[in-house]
Amino acid sequence: MKNDPVAAARKAIAEKEYAQAIELLLPAAAGEKMNEEALLLQARCDLALHHHAAAGKIYSFMLQQGAPFSPAARAEAALILGQPQTSLALLAPLATGDLTGEAALIAAVSAYCCGRISDCMRYLARFAAAGEAWDEEDPVELVIEHALERSEYHDLEQIYLDAQESAGKPGPQPRNRWFAINIPVYELYTASRPDKRLKRAAALVRVLAPGEPFSPEGATERLRGILQDFAGSEEDARFGLESLKHLEAGNWAELARMIMALQLEHLRQFAGSLGLEGERIATGALQQLIPLLPLRPAMGLMLLYAIADSEDRMLQQMVQNIEEEVLAALIQVAFQAFYLEMERIRLLDLPPPPLEPDLP
Repeated sequence: MKNDPVAAARKAIAEKEYAQAIELLLPAAAGEKMNEEALLLQARCDLALHHHAAAGKIYSFMLQQGAPFSPAARAEAALILGQPQTSLALLAPLATGDLTGEAALIAAVSAYCCGRISDCMRYLARFAAAGEAWDEEDPVELVIEHALERSEYHDLEQIYLDAQESAGKPGPQPRNRWFAINIPVYELYTASRPDKRLKRAAALVRVLAPGEPFSPEGATERLRGILQDFAGSEEDARFGLESLKHLEAGNWAELARMIMALQLEHLRQFAGSLGLEGERIATGALQQLIPLLPLRPAMGLMLLYAIADSEDRMLQQMVQNIEEEVLAALIQVAFQAFYLEMERIRLLDLPPPPLEPDLP
């Protein structure tokens, strides 16, 4: 191992000695031959140490240079640089058979970041069917942790469990992700005290709008402002006017039903970008649709469905009534989270900005 700095660095990374690993990697990473594995490991260590500028410099160099770096290495670089669509394009030539190991995981995470959950499942199923396992001690874990927010990381774990359980097996599809998305809504409607409901509503908001404060106070006014914007638009004026009537009447179930119908209609417009068939997007097919959607639209629709369908709530013993301002805040956040996510995915279809080549 003395004569193999990369192997020594891997051992240091396994022990979470990232600064030591970088020292070991520098001679190989900075040499004339530019050892690809050494550069990738150095960049991953920089991510672990929150040296984002240093990691970005290495990844930008690898992506800009192209050859002699492999498509898998450049795909990892594109993912970390916020270009998951470029990452998928780089890995596409490998998708027919050579997409294994770390490259398959990078493809799955890239598909996830592009909102293409069905493709993410497919890559993870192939990964699992090949007898490989997602090892959280592997250095590629540093890439996955950086690419995803905490709620997204846990969501990817559920997709992986579904892929692992279904790999090469006929029969009903596993429903780990479905239940994981349903549980926060179930917990909200089964909380017996107002303080518990408030706490669980805040937990939902942390998934729907990470970093945004949960504030029930004034939520009805904020929601009214959003609906008035729709009422003033040419395309969705009817929705805006009708939904405002339901808001003023306190008819939360019908308001949630209208918002859900609007979002499903808009989802059809994004079906191709999400890797979905437009005809599968319908209220009656939510159990099949929700596991194929990006996390925030999926959880938002699950919440809206729970608000809209009191009979189904009763069947699941979700019997608690939610305070009106809490309902208004949750609907507002779910409404905005949906369109923010759709806009993020739309922007991924635009060409990425040019990169300036720079030696690491």
